[in-house]
This record gives sequence, C-alpha cells and structure tokens, in this order.
Amino acid sequence: MFGINCKIISFRLIFPLAILLLFFNGCGSEKQEQTTKHQSAEVTEQEQKILTAKINTLEDQRKLLLENMDQYRRVIKKLAQEYGTVDLSSRQDMKKQRITGLLNQLTGIKAERSMLEAKIKMLEQKETKTAEDEKELAGSKLELQPTKEYEKRMREMLIKEDAESIELVRKQQTINEYQKKLELTKEKYDYVSRQIHELESKQLNQDI
Repeated sequence: MFGINCKIISFRLIFPLAILLLFFNGCGSEKQEQTTKHQSAEVTEQEQKILTAKINTLEDQRKLLLENMDQYRRVIKKLAQEYGTVDLSSRQDMKKQRITGLLNQLTGIKAERSMLEAKIKMLEQKETKTAEDEKELAGSKLELQPTKEYEKRMREMLIKEDAESIELVRKQQTINEYQKKLELTKEKYDYVSRQIHELESKQLNQDI
C-alpha cells in the first residue's frame, strides 16, 4: 500500500513537470522559428539590395554601350555619305583603272618627248643644215613645248588621282574599323542585356 502511494505521489510530481517542459520546449521552438524567419528575411533583403546594385551597374554599362553604338553609326554614315555606300571597292577599282590609263598615257607622252628631244639634239649638232633640216628643227622645237606641257598635266592628274585613291583606301579602312567596333559593341550590349534579364528574373523569384 505504501508503495502504491509513493508511485501516485511520484506521478503527480512528474506529470506537471513534463507539461512544463513540453510548454517551454514549444515556446523555444516557436521563438527559434521566428528568429530563423527573421534572419531569412534579412538575408533576402540583403540579397535584393545586392541584385539591385548589380542591375543598376549593368544598366549604366548598357546605356554607355548604346551611346557608343549610336556614335559609331553616325561616323559610318558620314563617311559613306559622299558615295552613298559603305563598300567603296568599286570606287577603288575605278580609280585603279583611271591611274593605269594615265600611266599608259604618261609613258607614251614621255616617249614622244624623248624622241623630239633626241631629234632636236641631232639636228642642232649637224654642222651643215639643209633648208629641210632647219624646217624640221623648227617644227620639232615647236612641237616639243606643248608635249612637255601635256606631260606635266598628265603628271599632275596622276598625282591627284593617286591621292584620291589613297583617300578612298583610308576611308574604307576607317569604315571597316568602325563597323567592327559597332559589331563588338553590339555583342557586348546583347550580353549585358541578357545579364540584366537574368538578374531581374532572379530578383522577381525572390520577391515571390
């Protein structure tokens, strides 16, 4: 009987203690859960700030790239405006043909001048000149002057055409250079745009 009473007393003492332990454990778990949620919210907020900062930086880069592309397009348009195209190869071919023609003419006129000069020298060195010689000498001298002037004009035209040909090549190189810059900048612009889209999607998922 005494043993039974002891068991009853022990049960009455232990049962309330167990209830209290369960209560405190429950409160502790709830408090821990609230702390975890709070920490998670802080982490999410911090991540959102980092994402926003990255997006803003990328937006600035994209804006600068867009400005550069507009600038390159304006330069290309201005360079091509004179000829109405960015491909100047046909113009260069025409210039080459023109220069080749002028060189051929210059070669011919130089040969003609040399022949006249040699003829004049030969006639002048003759000790006795006939009337025919005198007449031929006078005609050769008369012909030599316009031949020299024509040769001079040919040389000037050749220099001008050559300079224009060099300028065409330079313009084509510049156009090609800016087209390459435009192409590379466009690739960077597309890459940055994709990065912004990915970060914005990630940011949106975190909000959800």
